[in-house]
Amino acid sequence: MAPTIRYTNQQAAKRCIKSMVYGLAGVGKTRLCATAPKPMLISAESGTLSLRKLRVPYVEIHTVKDLVDVFNWARSSTETKSYDTFCLDSISEIADIVLIDEKRKNKDGRKAYYEMGEQMLALVRAFRDIQDKHVVIVAQQGRIRDEATGAIINGPQFPGQAVANKVPYFFDELWHMCVFKDADGKRIEALKTQADGDSDAKDRSGALDLWEQPNLTSIFTKILAN
Repeated sequence: MAPTIRYTNQQAAKRCIKSMVYGLAGVGKTRLCATAPKPMLISAESGTLSLRKLRVPYVEIHTVKDLVDVFNWARSSTETKSYDTFCLDSISEIADIVLIDEKRKNKDGRKAYYEMGEQMLALVRAFRDIQDKHVVIVAQQGRIRDEATGAIINGPQFPGQAVANKVPYFFDELWHMCVFKDADGKRIEALKTQADGDSDAKDRSGALDLWEQPNLTSIFTKILAN
């Protein structure tokens, strides 16, 4: 049977954005999720206090079973049709939950880390591939080794270097969320969208500036309009 031929420009016009954003604690990653189109927050950090003045729906994850149940629910188009974006906050915390579970099962610590890594890679792919939804995976900031240069740079944090090195490749969009102070001492939040030798980041759409305002609805619109 002949393969189905598609065209990249048509696919890009319809697609949803699959992105990962990382940053230090307190930079505003959870608030960023609230700026996404019709978001559903999947929280593993019990860190929704910053959203207390907003009405953002969320579910909490405390165990591996919770995670599986939420994923099965998230990919059900009939039950989740009122949401446009799934925000997983944070994948670093979820990795810790999975690792604790694996350490209970395996006396060999190396095997526990290996099993955690395999589960996390499968999980990230599964959430990324949820159909017809934007997906934002939030991660804590860590220090990782740049495989191209060997330099130690900022990147998404996971227990185990193998996961940290592989996960960023799963996404077209990887952003580093930063906080600055202007000349008047005012707090400024921004997303770095391109790698600079100090932080891992990328924008495969080519539509974003080096620094973007932390508003996911605006960013998604900008990407899909180009």
